[in-house]
Amino acid sequence: MTTLSAQPLRWVVAPPPDDGEVGRLAADLRLPLALAGILVQRGHGTPDAARRFLRPDLADLSDPFALAGMDGAVEVITGAVRRGVPILVHGDYD
Repeated sequence: MTTLSAQPLRWVVAPPPDDGEVGRLAADLRLPLALAGILVQRGHGTPDAARRFLRPDLADLSDPFALAGMDGAVEVITGAVRRGVPILVHGDYD
């Protein structure tokens, strides 16, 4: 059983992005204002930065083996494929 620390968890809310920057990005890339706002808040406020984030080149993607447990996951999947064991892939939108 896992115990939680006595300290309550807290959300960290980013300040709202600059309306002018959001409007310019939305207009330049024909994006909804909400999406442009998120991009600005996350440091992708220029058209080039937003394009690179939304449609990255393969070379710009992070190394999937940097994710914790990836080596083990690859072993499990390749082992199942070699043994002919069915694999169920489940995902959601985030």
